[in-house]
Amino acid sequence: MIILYSLLGFVLGAPINALADALPLHRPLAVPAYLRRQGPLRFREAAVHAAGAVLFALLWARLGTQPVPAVLLSFYTLVLLLVTVTDLEHKRIPDKAILPAIVIAVLGAPLRFGDGWGLALLAGLIGFLFFYAAYWLGNRVWGRGALGWGDVKLAAFVGLISGFPQVFVALIVGLFAGGLIGALLLLTRRVSLRTAIPYGPFIVIGGFCAMVWGTEIILWYGGQFSGGG
Repeated sequence: MIILYSLLGFVLGAPINALADALPLHRPLAVPAYLRRQGPLRFREAAVHAAGAVLFALLWARLGTQPVPAVLLSFYTLVLLLVTVTDLEHKRIPDKAILPAIVIAVLGAPLRFGDGWGLALLAGLIGFLFFYAAYWLGNRVWGRGALGWGDVKLAAFVGLISGFPQVFVALIVGLFAGGLIGALLLLTRRVSLRTAIPYGPFIVIGGFCAMVWGTEIILWYGGQFSGGG
């Protein structure tokens, strides 16, 4: 079954590619050229299909046959994949993608978290406030463009789908990933201190890790301090 679910993720890469072409540039939604045999398969398009297959395989390995969590987390994963592509290519996280996703995450919180749905809303607020503070501080220290409103909205979405306290896993992993990759890019001189680096993909990395393995990460971390007695 994991192969079939992975194949589903691969197939759903097509609408993600179509949305990634249409939303940032306000174009009409259209079938990708490679599916109409009117153009070659671009690297990004192939990467999206491959990423969809891998991410859905990871979801199946984590969730198995739990239908409601599988449907919700699969949708959330596709949203995360879409905003990663648009932020990398256009440095934009389209409102038409992230705002409906936030609404669905709020409505889906009782199904995903049961009686803990209120804490999921708190987690969304924490994600929003943390990155709003970073947005405010970054614009005053480094100037406009350090972070965008799209990053703040994405952080709220990540909080909603991660839950509480897993939202802190999302924030820590996202900050660590951003710092590590940013440092590597600086060391290899691919960017300078004035280069605007899209931060959305790092928020996505933290969000996916927290959404899928957040509880396990927290338990593992807590065990490092309690195991010795």
